[in-house]
Amino acid sequence: MPDCDRIITMTSRFNRLVSFGPIVVDLINHVDRIPPSGGDAKILESVTMVGGTFNVESAAARLGLHTVFAGSVGTGIYSDLVTKALAEDGIEMRGRTLDNLDIGLCITLVEPNAERAFATYTGADAQLTLEQLTAVEVGPTDLVYICGYHLVWDGSKQAIMDWVAGDHVNGAAIVFDPSSMIDYIDTEFLDVMRDKAFLISSNAREFDFYQPRVTDRALYLRRDGGNPVTLFENGDAKLTVDAHPVASPKDTTGAGDVHTGALMAGLAEGLGWRDAIDLANRAAAYSVTRTGGAWGPTRAQLASL
Repeated sequence: MPDCDRIITMTSRFNRLVSFGPIVVDLINHVDRIPPSGGDAKILESVTMVGGTFNVESAAARLGLHTVFAGSVGTGIYSDLVTKALAEDGIEMRGRTLDNLDIGLCITLVEPNAERAFATYTGADAQLTLEQLTAVEVGPTDLVYICGYHLVWDGSKQAIMDWVAGDHVNGAAIVFDPSSMIDYIDTEFLDVMRDKAFLISSNAREFDFYQPRVTDRALYLRRDGGNPVTLFENGDAKLTVDAHPVASPKDTTGAGDVHTGALMAGLAEGLGWRDAIDLANRAAAYSVTRTGGAWGPTRAQLASL
């Protein structure tokens, strides 16, 4: 993990992003309301697209960061969608393909105010082994993205923690997203991330659950929809950057993922923290004007904001 007073003096230029997934297929339904238990709702619009950590990976790749997917896919129509999407965005496939098991699904209900709720079903995406993780050698010029979903599922959580806690990171900078499943993650795993991660990026709810401590080595980034984004070090707020305003957001699904992917691309480009966060804020603002999560902009699309 990079050392020094990282808020002020970080000048590292990362060359690559390695992500272990999980990638799923999103079934996104815009509804007139979230139905109560036993109730129903009208679906106003429905979209099927590749999502999960693909939202992060594609956002980074579209902004020019060499991106490697080292997670798991399976066999079936949804896994076929994933491999096609990875190829279209130029993301290098270094992961594992499981036979007789497709990847999982995320059913998303989007309310008229653009907020959303999820229900997730896992498949090959939730299966990782330590051997698989160590097959991709990483080092100090790499960013490694780890998602909290992998710290929930029995098929992946121990492999991830053995990899992080062992001698396998080799100076790579871990960017950890606790995810909306944060309250399912064992406290001992979260404590390891406090010490081993370079950056913990979370929304307001996740941040309130997982607040930084003075003794934490990790930096923390707090995202809060259209409100300013704040960067913390040793429990103290060090930097706040205004969000990019969006007059009429359509769908906030994946906006945090796009923010994280764009932020990593900005850091890899050599931007300082303020400029990298501003880049990420603009990318997230672009994404909420579209339906679905995998809407990280290209440089040309970002310039049109």
